[in-house]
Amino acid sequence: MPPVALSINDSCESHTYSAIEDCLVFLSNFGQENDCTFSNFPTNNNTSTVVPPWSVSIITGHNCSNEIFNTKKSLSTSETENKQMTNIVPT
Repeated sequence: MPPVALSINDSCESHTYSAIEDCLVFLSNFGQENDCTFSNFPTNNNTSTVVPPWSVSIITGHNCSNEIFNTKKSLSTSETENKQMTNIVPT
């Protein structure tokens, strides 16, 4: 089945792939300043997901309500871990 594509505005877009009991959703925000709030995309059970600027979120699960990855959140965690590692001084 082809994905259901939905554009909220010029910088916020979703692509939903649905199966009988599961789904996979890609939420993209290619704006550079503002968050995108996605509400009520197909099978989302009236929840909303906020996607930071210049990032992509992957949502999955029975009700399309489980965010499993966001590119910006992952990058921020990685940058923090790298910074912590560079501040370690051997004793």
